[in-house]
Amino acid sequence: VKVSREFLLPTAAYLATRPNSMRIELQHVYSLPPHMENYQEATIRSLRDYSSQEIMLTRQELESAYAHGLFGEDMLIGLSDTGIDMNSCFFYDPDHPVRYNAEEEDTNHRKIALYIPFSNNKEDGSDAHGTHVAGTLAGKVEGDKDLSPYDGIAYKSRIVFFDIGSGSGSETTLETPRRITYLIDAIYSAGANVHSASWGSFSEIYSFDTSSIDNYVYLLTKRS
Repeated sequence: VKVSREFLLPTAAYLATRPNSMRIELQHVYSLPPHMENYQEATIRSLRDYSSQEIMLTRQELESAYAHGLFGEDMLIGLSDTGIDMNSCFFYDPDHPVRYNAEEEDTNHRKIALYIPFSNNKEDGSDAHGTHVAGTLAGKVEGDKDLSPYDGIAYKSRIVFFDIGSGSGSETTLETPRRITYLIDAIYSAGANVHSASWGSFSEIYSFDTSSIDNYVYLLTKRS
């Protein structure tokens, strides 16, 4: 239900009286952290300032996993973000087209198993967020040993991507499905059991989206 600001409280009061109303809340809007116009300020305040919890590993700390042959081979990683630059050296594959339709056969693109173009089918700027996150997760350079130290953590894995962003820098906007479980299910149904969703949020409430995701994961455990 969408109502103008002046009718918000009366509408909420009316809906609260209805026996079939279970929950009333404002629609949650996701966004990337504020763009810092001043470079000095940008170096002081980073993305991690907007996360309530984080676990960060260096490549050296991953050596024990690599020593056991764990590179992400034959794995799919789900990612919902602003887009992926397919011309980036970490994703470029001139021999295989990107697959945009889950109903079609896998094109065997070396890094992208499926690209779901919900917002659009591209990354809108070189400084945009999605390419960076995708590179951290699974990026891999082909034929350039000088850049291989910058490969992603699970660099032999591929990505199932759900595009929810447009614009770049301070102009970036995120657009998610109204039912957030549609996004989660689209990625999971494509074979990705791991999902990265590093969207910005400035609310600490337990929202309908949050409970929907928890319920979805709970039902998955019951199914498996």
